[in-house]
Amino acid sequence: MAGDRLPKGAHREQQPWWQGILPFVVVLVVAPLLAWAIFLLIGHDRGTPPETAPSSTETTVNETPSENTGEKTEEPVETEAPATQEPTQAPDNTEGAGPDEATPSGSVNTGAKVAVLNASGITGLAAEVANKVKSGGFTQVEASNFQGTKPGVNTIYFAPGFKDTAMKIQQVTQIDMVKEQTGLGSDISVVLIKRVS
Repeated sequence: MAGDRLPKGAHREQQPWWQGILPFVVVLVVAPLLAWAIFLLIGHDRGTPPETAPSSTETTVNETPSENTGEKTEEPVETEAPATQEPTQAPDNTEGAGPDEATPSGSVNTGAKVAVLNASGITGLAAEVANKVKSGGFTQVEASNFQGTKPGVNTIYFAPGFKDTAMKIQQVTQIDMVKEQTGLGSDISVVLIKRVS
């Protein structure tokens, strides 16, 4: 028969099941491992600088032009924050200061207006003390009678800014009580309620 003379097709053997899965295993397992190994090699070659502890000094960069090329070069400059110092205030011991406490003569204003006021009822007491103040070098001294509420003791009142001048007058007159007072008619007012010793 004619059909018997036709060539018969080659019959292929059936492949085992694991050969069909092998390409997927390679892609899913081997490829990520290779990528991880390459990443480690690249990261190791680059290297990372060690972290440095923060410094208390600040570093600024000054950019200065180069003399030859005109390009900017960076020069690090370390600057430290300025130390802060709290202001100190001397205690105010004006009231009841003794005559022995001297003040710098350079800050005494001998041209200050000084009023010597008599609140004692003793005739001529203000003029007597005014002459003492003038002998201390003061040029604008006036004597008159006091009006208002009298203090308990002889007192030197001074306007703000005239403390040293008042202390100089205290040394001249030997009056113990010295007080700062606003609203005076003069720079310094000396109120007398008894004779100065």
